[in-house]
Amino acid sequence: MTSTRSILVGLLALPLVGLPTSAAAAETSDAPRTMTLDARLVGGPGCPFGQYEIRPGGDRRSAGVSLYSFAAKVSADPKSVLSTCAVGFTVNASPGWTFAPAGVWWQGDVDLGEDVTAELSATTYFTGAGGPDVEATPLEFTGRRAQDWIHYARFKELRFAPCGTPDFHVMATMYVNKSDASTRGVMRARNLMMSTNDLVWKKCA
Repeated sequence: MTSTRSILVGLLALPLVGLPTSAAAAETSDAPRTMTLDARLVGGPGCPFGQYEIRPGGDRRSAGVSLYSFAAKVSADPKSVLSTCAVGFTVNASPGWTFAPAGVWWQGDVDLGEDVTAELSATTYFTGAGGPDVEATPLEFTGRRAQDWIHYARFKELRFAPCGTPDFHVMATMYVNKSDASTRGVMRARNLMMSTNDLVWKKCA
């Protein structure tokens, strides 16, 4: 059986096909000499205390979270279920640089009946900053299927942190819905991962 750590290592090795490289190049082709990324806080109804494990990368250039109970499941009743989970990250870099999260990797599985739909959506925001959250491309499934999945949730806007703000959050929402009371369905997210490759950099003004 593949271990969770092996899955995270595999995710790190995947090509970042969702990364908005054209937007990154428009901002800067440089990056700070030193940078680290850490997952610090996890919370929400879908990932209560004791139901997750933070897995830092060995070089602190990546951070993963294994989620043991983040799922949305429908059976006889109710016909729709929503679950949420939030993860806080801290970025440290050389002075004079700021960053924008470009996307986040997710890994999980679905097992859906004929009329069941499932969706995983995510947003990001900075601690203490105003303005609406930035949405990411959602992952959607419809109809009968049972499969594992890997999804790169690319944020639809590159919003840079206010200079000197190291913390940002990713809020995930999982939603499963059905129309027939006799069918069942479940969606699970087992792992979340980001690396410094998923950050776009520019110098502070």
